[in-house]
Amino acid sequence: MQLKSNQAGFTLFELLAALTLSSMLVVALLGVVGGLAKNENVLKQHEPTPAWHLRLASRLEKDLQAADHLKIRPNGFQLQGLLARDRQSGKRLWQEAVISYEIRKTSLGIVLERTEKNLGLGKELRRELLAIPVKKMLLMPFNREQVSLDQTTEFISMLESGPPPESIRLRIELAGEPSFDQIILSE
Repeated sequence: MQLKSNQAGFTLFELLAALTLSSMLVVALLGVVGGLAKNENVLKQHEPTPAWHLRLASRLEKDLQAADHLKIRPNGFQLQGLLARDRQSGKRLWQEAVISYEIRKTSLGIVLERTEKNLGLGKELRRELLAIPVKKMLLMPFNREQVSLDQTTEFISMLESGPPPESIRLRIELAGEPSFDQIILSE
């Protein structure tokens, strides 16, 4: 004769089985969430380079390669040499020109502007905005790694006026966008 119990419940075996299954489910979910976080970090590191980064690097490299002289100015720098280019085709004209990369305050905020002036014609050929809004711009030797940008000025140069060096490092900090930090070769 068996006695029936009025207490409803699970057996020890049922409890262990449920605990094992729920533990396996939690471990699987943690693996998925961890994988998603890892993939997000990888994607953030491999964000496509903004178009203006590529344009600035290309312009500056061409300008440095043709420049004979680098002049440091209070708000940026100037390159001088056979830099003049045709406005339509972009081909070199082999004429003396001055190209300035300067930070200016405008109605758009603080901007990085490139100005090209053909000295043979005596007039400004091209003016273009390269980056908006600029917080800081730093020009330094290519092998310089860590530099504090805590100074209050918008432009800091660690280079002297004279012939352009073989390569430079240009760092531009912007509000809300990835910073531009590239080594530009002038050879």
